[in-house]
Amino acid sequence: MVCEKDLMKILLLGRSHTSYAFLSISLRKSFQEKARYYEISQGSLEELHCECRLASDLEYIAVNEFERIDEHINRVSYLLTRLKSSVLISP
Repeated sequence: MVCEKDLMKILLLGRSHTSYAFLSISLRKSFQEKARYYEISQGSLEELHCECRLASDLEYIAVNEFERIDEHINRVSYLLTRLKSSVLISP
């Protein structure tokens, strides 16, 4: 798969400035869409975390079960944050 930087290099090596401007706009939109997707994902994860905490507080799940779930949620949050930082390089 060709990354965004590679596409820019290809365009710079012999394509017109119009094509470069078009691709730049397209990549920016793609960047914004990715950023929005990751924001929604992080928000959904936080919502899940709050719901699990509430379930624990209301004793629908045991405290040790919540702690296990909490560890998984924290790990996913960490991975999502790392993914966002690796993928969302400024446009």
